[in-house]
Amino acid sequence: QVVFSGPTPRLQCIMRIAIAASVGLAAAYDNGAPHSKLPPLGWSSWVALAPDAEHPIFDFCDEAAVRHAIDAYHSVGLYDAGYRHFHLDDCWAGGRDSKGFLYPEKRHFPNGMKAVVDYAHSKNLTFGLYTCAGTEVCVGGRPGSKDHWDNDAQIFASWGVDWVKMDWCNTDGMKPADTYPLMSKAMNKTGRNMHFNMCEWGKDDPWTWGPAVAQSWRMAGDHTGNWGSTKKVIAQSAKIPAENTGKPYGWNDMDMLETGNYDQAAHANGKMSNMTETEYKTEFSMWAISASPLVVTTPLMNCSAPDGKVFRNGGQGARGLRHPSMADAGGCHVVKSEQLSTSPCLPGVSYGCFDSNQSMWTSLGCRAYFVLDGGDRSILCDHDGYGRHVCDPEDEPVPEVKCTAWISDLQKE
Repeated sequence: QVVFSGPTPRLQCIMRIAIAASVGLAAAYDNGAPHSKLPPLGWSSWVALAPDAEHPIFDFCDEAAVRHAIDAYHSVGLYDAGYRHFHLDDCWAGGRDSKGFLYPEKRHFPNGMKAVVDYAHSKNLTFGLYTCAGTEVCVGGRPGSKDHWDNDAQIFASWGVDWVKMDWCNTDGMKPADTYPLMSKAMNKTGRNMHFNMCEWGKDDPWTWGPAVAQSWRMAGDHTGNWGSTKKVIAQSAKIPAENTGKPYGWNDMDMLETGNYDQAAHANGKMSNMTETEYKTEFSMWAISASPLVVTTPLMNCSAPDGKVFRNGGQGARGLRHPSMADAGGCHVVKSEQLSTSPCLPGVSYGCFDSNQSMWTSLGCRAYFVLDGGDRSILCDHDGYGRHVCDPEDEPVPEVKCTAWISDLQKE
């Protein structure tokens, strides 16, 4: 087991000074959200996850990888060092249902998002999800929250989400100071205490109006793991007036940390992390001195497959997903997770399963990913033509991926 030892004694002293400086300042908006009085300490999926034993992929997440990362969060020592937040960034949404509610990408999250959130909570972690204020999110064409404030707040609350980040892409004609209060109000109406993280990139000085509606807000554009980006964010943070910094429940967010990332992480906005050891330590130190949330995005595992590939990443993907059995007593059970065909997929009509032999069938042009009790994972049934087609989980062998918790030596330090 590797151990994340947390800040050095010197850095702890600096952090205490920064926090002590805020004593006596008026608190910002306390809505009861967990682990929000002080700057949140956590981890994000942004450049950290991948399917199977692949190298981390930008903008990727699935249930198996997330569960592996939750386990590794504890194994590498983040929890023991005081970190509590676990965040999924722009990677998870699949679409909206007929009532306008968001649902996760079904092939990657065949058991739904609540099962993932519940697993994080079982490990005593605070769970965060991403959305965007515009018509679409920033990457992948997924649906944004515009004009769905209540729908999205309600579904987040029903899943047990504790922290919501709302980005600012695809917002033509919208104003941050008018828009973010709409989501804040919708979240509070749910009755669930959720930390609201505004991400309008510091466009309209959010530190002046954000404390009334949120617990943290991005004070600059996206940060990437290179020195030019890091210097720019530090300089912008230094320009914020002292009276608008360091207040409990109101944090200027300098964006995710890439401390210690090298080629083990995915690119961020097309840029690989490549700072020197001194530059990485400066990054982490200045984020702490500035009383920014400390949310690290980095792979937490070293994964290997039978073909010899070894990558530090997030573990098995949808094809190798293991999940609790959904079998009905005395029979088989199959659930459609993502439809691929234009022909309808109707249970018992165009798809079904066979008792006791771990296989299923499709007909009438139905093609989709399914979750089958016997194989206990997502399988693809993608056959054209007339008649009934049998799909066996053994048609797609599961790679024997093994993952162990891992972070770099610099990150341990």
